[in-house]
Amino acid sequence: MTPISYQTFISDIDTAVDSTLADDSITGSRTCCQDYISCQKLLFQARLGEILYAFEFVDHLDSVQTPLASSIYNFYVLIETTGSNESNDRENVEGFLVDAMKSGLISDGAISKDLNQALSFWRIREGIPEALQKAGVVYEYDLSIPVKKMYDLVEEMRILFS
Repeated sequence: MTPISYQTFISDIDTAVDSTLADDSITGSRTCCQDYISCQKLLFQARLGEILYAFEFVDHLDSVQTPLASSIYNFYVLIETTGSNESNDRENVEGFLVDAMKSGLISDGAISKDLNQALSFWRIREGIPEALQKAGVVYEYDLSIPVKKMYDLVEEMRILFS
């Protein structure tokens, strides 16, 4: 069985600063991309400033069942923002995702309607390692490399472990 992978581009940005702020607004979004290049471009175009908290992608393989509703996409991107102005933060996220859809970077997506739904997006992601362990296809790594080279590592690992 070929392993699925998930990568963290950005997570817990400015944790020391964030811990001193009262985050009144947490927004989660799940988007679908056709290729890794689109994931990279989405990250680089995520002009969400200080509210961008996490940006992660998960790739999809036919041999691994995904809990995400639509399995026709090759990549899923989870984005979390935290801020202090809910309506402004939501407007920024929605504007960013609309622009990304218009430009073809994302094919589909959803924005959380509330904190519970935002947390449910992350529960899916957080369940991936456990599900993979049960399937016997776990490999994990923590390293720093240029974003444009990150998925090359995933492909090399698949070759080595297939």
